[in-house]
Amino acid sequence: MSPNAPTVQVGDLTKGNIAMQVHAKVTLPKDITAIYLGTTEEGESRLACVSSIPEGAELRVCGRGFNTRSVEVNWNGHYYFVFLQDIEHPEGNDVH
Repeated sequence: MSPNAPTVQVGDLTKGNIAMQVHAKVTLPKDITAIYLGTTEEGESRLACVSSIPEGAELRVCGRGFNTRSVEVNWNGHYYFVFLQDIEHPEGNDVH
């Protein structure tokens, strides 16, 4: 990843401010719950359904979430909002 890649300020957690680079990849150490982002007939984004993303899935961080505790990710060509607490565990996740 380029050192000049843009970063997204993604929240204030108990261990301080967390900043992740856009396009960072995260490998999940466990199944997580995510909010699937669908599209309307007009092509606008909308919150669709609650989904599960399995352990071992590789997510790509795409941008800001709907609040300071979430980020938008891409997995298998689809977009989701996930909560930082589910992907920011230094002892378990492989972030690269």
